Amino acid sequence: MSDLTHIAAASLLVATVALVSMAASAEAQRFIPDIIISSTMPSNGDLNPYGVAFVPPNFPSGGLLVPGDILVSNFNNSNNMQGTGTTIIKLTPNGIISPAGTATTFFTSPVIGLTTALGVLQGGFVLVGNVATSNGVIQTGSLQIIDRNGNQVISLTNQLNDPWDLTIDDELDHATVFVSNVNNGAKKTKMAM
Repeated sequence: MSDLTHIAAASLLVATVALVSMAASAEAQRFIPDIIISSTMPSNGDLNPYGVAFVPPNFPSGGLLVPGDILVSNFNNSNNMQGTGTTIIKLTPNGIISPAGTATTFFTSPVIGLTTALGVLQGGFVLVGNVATSNGVIQTGSLQIIDRNGNQVISLTNQLNDPWDLTIDDELDHATVFVSNVNNGAKKTKMAM
C-alpha cells in the first residue's frame, strides 16, 4: 500500500469516527433534559428540597398538574429546622425562573417533614411521605395521597414507620409502591394501590 492509500484510509477512519461521535452526541443531547434553574422556596419559606418527582406524559388533565411539571418536597421550615417542612412546590418547565419565596405551592401538608418519598401515579395522584421531628426526636410518619388538585385524599400509617423514600411500579390500572422506612427497625414496605 502506498502512503497515499494509508493517508486516505486514515482520513476515512477519522471521518467515520467523527460522524459516529456526532451521531452519539446528538443522541445523548436528545436524552439530556433541559435544565431548569429556579428556587424551590415557596412564600412560607420552607427549605431543604428533598423529594423530586416528574408528572408523567399520560397524567390526567383537569387539575393543577400537567405532564412535564416537576414536584419538589421541602423537609425543613423557614427557620431551617430539620423535619418541619410542609410544602410540595411545582416547577413548570417553561423557562420562567422563580426567585426565592415565590415558588408555586402545589400542596401544603397538615403534617411536617416531607421526605424524598415523593412520587406521581399515572392515575392522577401524588404520594408523599413525612418524617416529622420534634426537638430532634423522630415522630410517627405517614404516606399521604394527594389528588391532582392538591387535596389530601388519605393519610396511611399502617405498616409504615416513617417513610423516607419510595419507588413506584405503575401499570396505570394498578401500582405497586415500595417504601423505605427509617424508624423502629422497619426496612421497607410494599403496598399495592
